[in-house]
Amino acid sequence: MERAIRVASYRSQDNTLIIEKKAFDVCESMGKDVESALAFLIGHELTHFYQQHDWEELGFGTTFLVEKEIFDKHVHHETEADVYGAFIAYVAGYNTLEIIPVLLDKLYKTYNLEDNLVNYPSLSERKRVTEKVKSRVLDLIKVYDNANYFTALGWHIQAVSCYEYLLKFLKTKELYNNLGASLLAIAIQQQDNSYCYPLELDLNNVLRGWVDKTEGELLEFAMKYIKIALEFDGSYFTGYLNLAIIYDLEKEYDQAQTTLKLASSCSQSVIEKANIAILEGIIYAHLQDKKLAEIYFNKAYNFTINLAIRTITTHNIKVSKGERIRLETEPMTKMQDMLDGVPLLESPPIKFHQTLTFLEGFMGITKMHFSEYPHSDLVCLETKSSFDLHKTYFVLQSTQKLSTHKGIRVGSTVSSLRKVYDSIQNPKIVHHRNGYFLIYRSLGLIFKINNKELLEEWALFLTY
Repeated sequence: MERAIRVASYRSQDNTLIIEKKAFDVCESMGKDVESALAFLIGHELTHFYQQHDWEELGFGTTFLVEKEIFDKHVHHETEADVYGAFIAYVAGYNTLEIIPVLLDKLYKTYNLEDNLVNYPSLSERKRVTEKVKSRVLDLIKVYDNANYFTALGWHIQAVSCYEYLLKFLKTKELYNNLGASLLAIAIQQQDNSYCYPLELDLNNVLRGWVDKTEGELLEFAMKYIKIALEFDGSYFTGYLNLAIIYDLEKEYDQAQTTLKLASSCSQSVIEKANIAILEGIIYAHLQDKKLAEIYFNKAYNFTINLAIRTITTHNIKVSKGERIRLETEPMTKMQDMLDGVPLLESPPIKFHQTLTFLEGFMGITKMHFSEYPHSDLVCLETKSSFDLHKTYFVLQSTQKLSTHKGIRVGSTVSSLRKVYDSIQNPKIVHHRNGYFLIYRSLGLIFKINNKELLEEWALFLTY
C-alpha cells in the first residue's frame, strides 16, 4: 500500500491485514532477515485479529504505528501482539527476536520519527516494550520446544500440561493441534491397537485428570482442540490428518476417508502424501480389506526414502499380514553421555536458575525448572499431586553444540548415527512436521532429525 502513516494495520470492518509499501521496503532492506521482519509485522497484526482487539476510537481497527495516547491506553494489547508475533514467527521457522530492535530503528528512521515524540510513542518506549517481550517469548519457546520432546518420548500427559500452559497466553493453530495430538496419543496408548498411526506434531493441566479419562473422552477433547486449529486455518494439512485418525479410532471410516480427502487437497510434500496413504491403509485394514491395505502401505513406502515413513509402513505391512510385533521396552541403563559436566542421574536434580509454575492449588502442583549452561539447556518438569506424597521428575538436557561420547554431533547424517547406535538398541522413531525423532530409550538418548536427514539437536532424558 502506497500511503505511509501506519506501517501495518488490521482493519476490523472487513478483516483485512495491510502492510504499507514503505514498511515492506524497510523489511527488504534487512537482507537475509527480510522474511523474519515481515513475519514479525504480520504476526503482530494477526494477534489483533486473533485476540479480537478493536480500538474503536480509531474507527479503523488497530495499527502498528499509533498515537501515543492510544498506545499508552492499549500498551497491554501492543505487548501481547509483540509476544504473539515473535512466537508464531518462531514456530514458523523465522528468526525474529534478534532483529526486532534493528527493525524498529529502520522503521522510525524511514517514517521520519524522532526519538522524543509528542504524538507518538518514542523509539525508546517501543524498545522497552520489546525488551520485555523478548524475555517472555524465550520462556514460551522453551516450554514449546520441550513439550514437543515430551510428546516424542511418550510423556504425553506432561506435554498436555505444557500446551495448556502456553494456550493461556497464546492462541495458535499449532498449539491447539499439538494439544489435541497429545490427547489423541494418550487415547491410542489406552487401546490394544497394533497399527502405527502417522500422528503429526506441528510441534488445563496434567493434574486436572487427563490420565483418568476414558478413551472416548480423550478422543472427544482431542477432536475439540484439533477442530479449533482448523478454524484458524481451513487448509491446515496436519489438522485434517489428525482429525482423520480420530474418526478411524471411533470406527467412523466414511468420515475418516472424507477428512483424508480434505487433507489431500492441502498436501504438497511427498511426506504428507505418504502419511495419507498410511492412514488409508489402516482404514482399509480395519474394514477387513487387507489386500487394499497392503497396496496403500506399499504406496506410502515408495513415496519417499524418509526413515520414519518407511519404518511405520514396514511395521503396518507386517501387522496386516498377521505377524506378531514384539514391542521393545528396554529399561534405561547407566547413561554414558554427560553434557557440560552435569550429572543428570542425581536425585533430586541440580540447582535450577528459573522456574515457571503451571498450576498450584488444591489439585496439586506442576513446575518447569530451567538452567542454561555454556553448551546445553536443562529442563525439569516437576509434578506432585495433592493425593501423592512423592514428586515425579521428567528431565531433559539438549544441545546443538556438543558431540556424544561416540562422536555424533549436529550435522551428522542419520546413516552415520544409526551405524553407531543401532548395534546397541533399535531406536523408536517418532514423526514430526519437519522430520522425526530417533529415541534410544535404554541409553537415555533422543536425536532430532530434520527433513534433510541430518541431526539438528540431541538430548539426554530420564524420569524418576
